[in-house]
Amino acid sequence: YCRLDFPMKAASGISFEKLRVFFYSAKWSKFSKAAGELFVTEGAVSQQIKDLEWKLGKKLFYRRKTKLELTDEGKVLLELIDPLIYQFDSLFDDFLDLANDFQGSLKIAATQSLILNLLPTVFHRFEKEHPGIKIIAFNRPPAKIVEMVHSGGADLGVGPLVAIPEDLEAKQLISSPWVLIAAPNHPLSTYKTITP
Repeated sequence: YCRLDFPMKAASGISFEKLRVFFYSAKWSKFSKAAGELFVTEGAVSQQIKDLEWKLGKKLFYRRKTKLELTDEGKVLLELIDPLIYQFDSLFDDFLDLANDFQGSLKIAATQSLILNLLPTVFHRFEKEHPGIKIIAFNRPPAKIVEMVHSGGADLGVGPLVAIPEDLEAKQLISSPWVLIAAPNHPLSTYKTITP
């Protein structure tokens, strides 16, 4: 198993947490309110936004005396990430609902991509709200996740949908709005149907 103490990274090198900081700063139009929602300091929020703007090479907010105002680039970014942040935060709420009854430790089996890219932030927030519960994550392929939960080797499993035995409960946590986009002359554009 592995303990999860590393930041989640997006493919571009921008952490998902920076995008969440941007989302809540845009939602509240104030760094202070975003900081309260994210349980961090206002200075940390401001620094995350500065770093995000530097990495993107775009100004995302106009800093006014009483509130923040999105730039045109900020509005575009907000529109792109809004459904992702909403689904991510819904995942956290669903995770809390599933895990609320546990005490001591919580063993979770998940795929490597989820362990590396999505779950660290969820686990970090969970451990902040439930400091008495230690999370242990097991890196397993989808079929093995089901086996571990079925045998009691893991309390919960998170992964892509596979055949679930009738004596186990399964709940869909995320329905992705993502699509594959290809230029008209790209070889993938000739396919009528593309499956992951």
